[in-house]
Amino acid sequence: MSNNVVRFTLLGAMHTMNTSQKPEEVQAVADIVDEKIRKIAKRRNMEPSQAFGMMAALEIAEDLFNLRKDYERLLSLADDKNE
Repeated sequence: MSNNVVRFTLLGAMHTMNTSQKPEEVQAVADIVDEKIRKIAKRRNMEPSQAFGMMAALEIAEDLFNLRKDYERLLSLADDKNE
């Protein structure tokens, strides 16, 4: 799979990265990050900024961690049911 230069918008600014993902997939991920940053800024009654990126990354990582736990639990339940 080859890497392409993909442009995407985050917090109203255009960014560029090399990736094998499709541009619409990169933008969809950037939209999730943008939404998280804006929610964090709103909770703190501040303007959204890239400084909130780390907190957004931690919240997204927590979401992923919880989804993985749920997935493993569901796989375990499915295995138990098939035995």
